[in-house]
Amino acid sequence: MVCRSKSFPSCLFLWHDCLMRTRRVRYFASLASLAVVAVLLSTMNSATAGTGRVLNENSANKTYAIKVGTSFHLVLHSTYWSLTPLPASAPIKSLGDPVAALGSNTPSNPPGMGTGSLDWALKAVRVGKFSLQATRTSCGEALRCTDSQSKYLVNIKITK
Repeated sequence: MVCRSKSFPSCLFLWHDCLMRTRRVRYFASLASLAVVAVLLSTMNSATAGTGRVLNENSANKTYAIKVGTSFHLVLHSTYWSLTPLPASAPIKSLGDPVAALGSNTPSNPPGMGTGSLDWALKAVRVGKFSLQATRTSCGEALRCTDSQSKYLVNIKITK
């Protein structure tokens, strides 16, 4: 940028204005790249979940048949859930610790509401039956769950 004005303050103002525009462009470009990364990560998470069945709140109190060797995910949409550990005798095994994905804080999802999800990757290893369970006492900051909101159970029947 070349300033053709004779006065120093006007050149300084033009330089500052140009710099701020450049910073704004960089800021919005950074936001755009973060949004792209977030979309890519969410599609990667969906692709991971796509390796088998995905069980969630809509699966509660139902029985699902899953074949031996099949991977599946339990995804519960609140970070307040506490998942019951699998005993060694279970016909399914964990493929890692449950992963908590924190939700964004927006006016409709303020902090303290447990916004986010837990994703637990599992695999059926032998024929049998098992009930996956989770509990929670809080359905939001200072918001106690009712009995029906505080328990999660889904039955798994592993077949050949």
